Amino acid sequence: MALYTEVGDQRGQAYALNHLGLVYQDTGDFQAATARHQQALALAREAGDRLAEAVSITDLGQVQQLTGDFRAAIASHRQALAMFQSLNSPFDQADATVQLGFDEWAFGNYTAAAAWHRQALDLFRRLGDRLGQAWAIGGLGEVQLATGDYPGASANLTKAMQLHRELGNRHSEAVLLNSLGDLASATSAAEDAYRWHSQALSIAQEIGAQVEEARALAGVGRSLLPGSRAEAAAYLRDALVIAQRIGSPGAQRIQDTLTEHGL
Repeated sequence: MALYTEVGDQRGQAYALNHLGLVYQDTGDFQAATARHQQALALAREAGDRLAEAVSITDLGQVQQLTGDFRAAIASHRQALAMFQSLNSPFDQADATVQLGFDEWAFGNYTAAAAWHRQALDLFRRLGDRLGQAWAIGGLGEVQLATGDYPGASANLTKAMQLHRELGNRHSEAVLLNSLGDLASATSAAEDAYRWHSQALSIAQEIGAQVEEARALAGVGRSLLPGSRAEAAAYLRDALVIAQRIGSPGAQRIQDTLTEHGL
């Protein structure tokens, strides 16, 4: 970053700032992430670099998605996708497409989400991008989990998790382990849920991924209900503290679980 600033390379500064913003996203510091992506966007526009501008908009959309502003996320990613298409940037086009899949899934529009993820998967396959394929396959698994297609969800979430593990993408591995835990909970397999969420918790704490740490703590807590109420409550309260601190939309669900069980 300092080198780009020293030589007056605004495009380089924008990409460096976006990279920092992504790091802050992974660690759950959404305020810092937003600030970096907004700085990057301003520099890209000042430099007249439309590709860097579109990348910045994509990354801002991810923060909006993570903080529960799903309408804004969809608008950002649609804008970025149109820009990438006009710039003939296929990888970035695929990235914006898969992000739209996650936006629509989070918003509860599962048919649209599945369509975006299938489109993204096709694009990533054409590009030979295994990481992108893992994102799209995982996204399809999330849609299947949400719509009750548990066998399909198991196949796709497992495949995506294994791909991320092979590629060394530990953050996404933690995300998928938590999702496998959610799947186990949905099928009343409490021991499996405990195992998946515990694995996710170990990775999340090691890499400082607070969103996934909160998800994992809450998942472990739920898996312990109703048998070990005191232990479950401790996990759930720890999860709530983290989720509220980082502004995660998952905080309300954790609070609802505590209230529902009188904890």
